[in-house]
Amino acid sequence: MDPLKEMAWALPDAVALEGPDDRWTHASFDAVVDLLARRLLSVGAGPRVRVATLLPLRTELVGLIHAVPRTGSVLSPLNPRWSAPELRRMLEALEPVILVCDASTEGLALEALGGRHLSDGPIGAGSTGGTGRYRLLALDEPPPAGETSASKDSMGSSIPSGARFLMAMEPSSGELPGRRNEDVMVVLWTSGSAGVPRGVELTRENLLVSARASRKALELRPSDAWLASLSPAHVGGVALVVRAPVVGCRLVVQGEFRAESFNHAVDTSRITHASLVPTMLHMALDHRGDRPPPESLRCVLLGGARAPLALLERAHAVGFPVALTYGMTETSSQVSTAPPELVRQKPGTVGSPIPGVQIRIPREGGEILVRGAVVGLRYLGSASPLADGEGWLRTGDLGRADEDGHIWITGRLSDRIISGGVNVEPAEVERVLVGHPDVADAVVVGIPDPLWGERVVAVLIPDPLAAGAEGWDRLLREVDLLVRNELTAGKRPRGYIRMESLPVGPTGKVDRGALAMRAAELARQARGDAPGDRTPHVPAG
Repeated sequence: MDPLKEMAWALPDAVALEGPDDRWTHASFDAVVDLLARRLLSVGAGPRVRVATLLPLRTELVGLIHAVPRTGSVLSPLNPRWSAPELRRMLEALEPVILVCDASTEGLALEALGGRHLSDGPIGAGSTGGTGRYRLLALDEPPPAGETSASKDSMGSSIPSGARFLMAMEPSSGELPGRRNEDVMVVLWTSGSAGVPRGVELTRENLLVSARASRKALELRPSDAWLASLSPAHVGGVALVVRAPVVGCRLVVQGEFRAESFNHAVDTSRITHASLVPTMLHMALDHRGDRPPPESLRCVLLGGARAPLALLERAHAVGFPVALTYGMTETSSQVSTAPPELVRQKPGTVGSPIPGVQIRIPREGGEILVRGAVVGLRYLGSASPLADGEGWLRTGDLGRADEDGHIWITGRLSDRIISGGVNVEPAEVERVLVGHPDVADAVVVGIPDPLWGERVVAVLIPDPLAAGAEGWDRLLREVDLLVRNELTAGKRPRGYIRMESLPVGPTGKVDRGALAMRAAELARQARGDAPGDRTPHVPAG
């Protein structure tokens, strides 16, 4: 089933996609997607062929996400924010036949491809990669007649001789193969929170089940308008593109996230829903100040990383209707979602499982297990399914359910610190730290220690009023007293680092590895850094 084709028949004149300068109805967008699919067929796309994209968020990329499955190919959106070495590793694992870039990413694409041969002519349909030959396609309008592809494209940028213009390809007149619901539709890459990012194979059925469940959980309707801000290399970005035609709502794409354009769209484009990660919401609120959003905005779906309580309080004070969601690439996005009303009542809960999804937590604070049709097939290159024989996926996340059955995320197995034989869950310590009114955010990491095995160190983002030297010293004394009152000795931080902001990855998750390395380096440089010293001793970062 192709939801966009269904909407082209059911609601042909309703707006499906809106960009900065144009909009398409379901019928006209369906025709555009068909044309894109036929152009891809003419250059080698087809059943089991892998097609990668290296593109910023733009309306044409939305079209490709719908078009690639119509060719029978498997799509893998890559993030232009990733480094060339990271992309090279992913391309080596994926072995795509076609890589689509644009004028802004062509240099990165060529660097990531390295010395791999670029094919000038069409690669035969049915070639599934592994030959070291790539077809590099530029998703830009071709230059005017008489100019070569190596001169200037419509954006004023040079296109390398190895790339060809997709929009100039002669469309195939053959039948579009399409994909069955049980076939792999997309390979998406994890955030790397369990180590090196891994490709996850998701079927069309995985994504459709997720879309229908989200429609029910959030009470979505065709009159809604959803503002896209997440990269389609993020599972939430792809899930939204699939969800929009399932609901029949308007998808608004304005390019890469900027706080100014986000707020402008919310104020002027009758946006009802938006998807953000916490870092984006921080930026949007900083830009917006005290102005409340219009009543048309019903939901800001916040996921991808832990949302600090201070951020939720700030959003609620302005009037932003924040919904918290928990999910992952392996589950096609959402697992559970707390609507705005519940988040106001219980800030921090991620709510109940979405329809069709089961969650099991064997013990209080234990690992969360997930079962349902949203669970993907396998990791790329693995013969083993993601779920066990009973259908349960081990998430690596720790959590608990309260008396109402609402889920609370308490940490991650890989983040657990073992200090002097004591298991320390960073989230537990972080909740105590952010309870101080002058701590805007906190992250707890473990660093190597010859006596304790690991030492607990807290990275603090202080309120601006506590940013000066005198304010910082006062804050350290008060925080140290707070943790002594609230935490057992083995869980208390043995050092503190001051930072203005936290390093985050492409999906908005805090880069705990980078913070741990920074903390370890500062600890080595600090004088009097004796194991067992419980006084705050790590200097400001």
